[in-house]
Amino acid sequence: MDVKLAIDGPGKIPAFLWRLWLGFRSLSYSDPGKRDMRLDFLRGLAISAMVVDHIGGDTFLTTISGGNRWIVSAAEFFVFLSGLVLGIVYGSRMKRAGFGAATTGLLRRALTLYQSSVGMALGFVALFMLTELRLWVDRPSGLGLSNPLDAVVGIITLHHSYHGSDVLVMYTIMLVFSPVVFLLLHQGRIWYVLGGSFALWSLYQGFPQQSYLPWTVTNSFFPVASWQLLLILGIVVGYYRGVVTGWLCGGGASCRLTVLTAAFALYLLVRTYQLFGDAQLPQALFGDATYSSLFAKEGLGPGRVLAFLCVGLLAYTVVNLLWVPLYRSLGWLMLPLGQSSLYVYVAHLYVLVVLYNMVPHLSWIPADAINISAQTVGLGVCWLQVRYQFASFVVPRHGPHHTVG
Repeated sequence: MDVKLAIDGPGKIPAFLWRLWLGFRSLSYSDPGKRDMRLDFLRGLAISAMVVDHIGGDTFLTTISGGNRWIVSAAEFFVFLSGLVLGIVYGSRMKRAGFGAATTGLLRRALTLYQSSVGMALGFVALFMLTELRLWVDRPSGLGLSNPLDAVVGIITLHHSYHGSDVLVMYTIMLVFSPVVFLLLHQGRIWYVLGGSFALWSLYQGFPQQSYLPWTVTNSFFPVASWQLLLILGIVVGYYRGVVTGWLCGGGASCRLTVLTAAFALYLLVRTYQLFGDAQLPQALFGDATYSSLFAKEGLGPGRVLAFLCVGLLAYTVVNLLWVPLYRSLGWLMLPLGQSSLYVYVAHLYVLVVLYNMVPHLSWIPADAINISAQTVGLGVCWLQVRYQFASFVVPRHGPHHTVG
């Protein structure tokens, strides 16, 4: 039978639509390798957005990244994807080599993060004490304490963070306790993990002052009790990666419906935030809080969590379906940054110091030109540092490789 007739015959798919569909499918991700490059790409997008947002300024890049002013930011992706990679790597290791091997790897990773976060924070304390450089938006807010000695002791004991090291402090603390999470997942007790994580997050939403667990970290915008939710969700998704990826990439009706629902839900969240952001919530339940407080970043409000889940699902879907053009146009930048996200995060804070202190001497240049130039230069310097492994003996370039097997 003629293939063309089989396609064009009565009740069949028109040939041009079939060719269009095949052409579209050829753009999707099809790499059979063990390492999922889509995750590297998404981590690269997240860390690039963080660099752009921290440099600041109103440019087309901050329009894309959200400028840290939208209902979701790059930080949520950074934390979730970190958990996702943990779930893939150490979940596989636990299944293959047992609980002891996985725990050893997790604690070694925690030590690496501890060294990176503490070393970075102490470096900034030294700059604060020995120089007059502008280190953040302003010098006092970065340190967070009037007495540098108090800051040093708090940094070493993980009770205080320099502005910028707080997300790493939260990540380090969570890694120390993560073997329990992996043990429960290994025993099939996924609902214990998800239920406990959600309960702790919910407790923080209602009683933030009473739920600083395991202890208070001052000068931190990432309290463990609330932000652990995204890390735990990432670990769970990574642990069950095969099931989740098969469902997302299988193109089934339930997946398509979920993606469409996520797009519609995101539209509603954005519109209601724009229209009712200043509206008062029921005082009996929320006190003096407004609708916009549901999207608070520091406490990881419920609206922000829902917005992240929608954006995350849509972002993965787009990267999966349009992998070929995205890889050809941006892969050279996003993949190296994503594969060295810890290094880039630490390194970019020092790049910021240079940029912050250069800008006041460039007042003769239009502000818009300064902003886009600073963001472009910042990303470029981070890429070059990864490319040439600058000071990689101080900060590890790579985290654990999310490979299977």
